[in-house]
Amino acid sequence: MSDVRQLREDFDRSFAEAPTPRGAAPEEFLAVRVGGEPYALRLSEVVALHRDVLVSPYVVGANPVLLGLAVFHGAAAPVYDLGALLGAPARPPPRWVVLARAPALVGLAFDRFEAHVAVDAGELVAAAQGAPGGAMVRGAVPVGGAARPLVHVRSVVDAIERLIRPRGEGL
Repeated sequence: MSDVRQLREDFDRSFAEAPTPRGAAPEEFLAVRVGGEPYALRLSEVVALHRDVLVSPYVVGANPVLLGLAVFHGAAAPVYDLGALLGAPARPPPRWVVLARAPALVGLAFDRFEAHVAVDAGELVAAAQGAPGGAMVRGAVPVGGAARPLVHVRSVVDAIERLIRPRGEGL
């Protein structure tokens, strides 16, 4: 008799809980390493991914996060060190660059591309308090059994604009 009562309670409770969305398209991410640490980038915030881009140094000392200028399909763009922006310690120049989906063409350099992954939206989690990257990290993405901090590219671009605006430079 108790089994029947339990089934009825479970049935009734299922109508009291919010329904779980089903069939939502998974979101796509790039699993990357920045300063040796695992991160993820939302693919919808990225225009292109490049490796071993020739970056011509800009004015030395002008801005420690600015690596220089690179040419992508005939268009020059500044390339910024994503690790430096996220607070990673100094290291050799990064090999990988993503072009950010932003009003102006801007490159974000990082150490290593690891994978392209698709994750159900319901699997994303909130960022841990005090996570590396601060305001530039919004949530985490499960990749290979571990949660990777999710870099919010628009926040990174906004941080770059705040850094360079006092100098009167553009992106």
